[in-house]
Amino acid sequence: MPGLADLRDRVAPQCLCPPPAIGWGPLGGNDAAANSDAAAKGIICMFKNLSTTGLGISGVESELIELALTYKFAGVEPDFMELFHRAEEKGVPYARRLIDSGKLKLGTFRLPIEWNDETRYAKDREKLEKIASRAAELGSTRAVTLVSPSSDERPYHENFEFHRRRLAEIGQVLANHQIKLGIEFNALADARAGAAFEFIHNFDELRKLAAGVGVNGVGVVIDVFSWFVGGGTMDQITSLTVDEIASVQLCDVPADVPADQLTTKNRLLPGETGVIDSVEIVKWLSSIGYDGPVTARPDRNRFPKTGRMQIVKMVAESLDEIWTQAGLASVKPALVAVAG
Repeated sequence: MPGLADLRDRVAPQCLCPPPAIGWGPLGGNDAAANSDAAAKGIICMFKNLSTTGLGISGVESELIELALTYKFAGVEPDFMELFHRAEEKGVPYARRLIDSGKLKLGTFRLPIEWNDETRYAKDREKLEKIASRAAELGSTRAVTLVSPSSDERPYHENFEFHRRRLAEIGQVLANHQIKLGIEFNALADARAGAAFEFIHNFDELRKLAAGVGVNGVGVVIDVFSWFVGGGTMDQITSLTVDEIASVQLCDVPADVPADQLTTKNRLLPGETGVIDSVEIVKWLSSIGYDGPVTARPDRNRFPKTGRMQIVKMVAESLDEIWTQAGLASVKPALVAVAG
């Protein structure tokens, strides 16, 4: 099996934008303008990101990073708390050694606190500052969190105000460390069935919440599956500014299943049917200079009895095809053997 250094030397960069000196977007001050200028010059700022957890793939960190390098991903999403504890015990350089060896970026990390429950948040709130500080040191600059589409306790308007205040508090702590907070939603009807009160379950509502938070650095996750299920339109996406976007998750859906009957098991590889136009979305992201992760999010059940190397290969090929159709430079996978 090739070493990380061997693989690293065979990887062409997927992101040609220089990293911002301080933060990104409104946190750094001039990044939106810089990214727009880069886009005008044809420089691709966004990067293909591999989330092995989202694909149901497990393994030691070195093996997963080798998979990412083999198939030319420029970003990865290791287990954040594992990375956090490793940094606590042995220091940040040690925790990042394999990531740095592969010259990889970090994609997003799921915010590891329970903020929707008052009792649990009272305990987790004390950890937030330390988590944010350590995440910044590790180079994890994009956190994500899910907003529940229903509540048994709070009516919509009361719940909106609760979320606005709570996410503003969390977002400000993260922003102090130059970390963006992306909020995402669940559009599936089953997720809010039987609840006393419905809450955010379409993209317009999500964007209103992000804007209502009122903290620079709080934006949205463009998960095209939830966007599509929630009746999304391209205008909803293309009306976003680059500073409003925390991360992007691509997939496709079957052509013969109505949107209101889709389930998570219907998440296909990007471009598999063309029902969701990932090519147009990627073209638009490139045109505005989006410099964050783009992650393929098919359902893990799409790959029964399939080895992890083949899964990553299929995901990489789907993103490569989207890049090619969007007129962006792509890189073919290296022909190396990785144990799977």
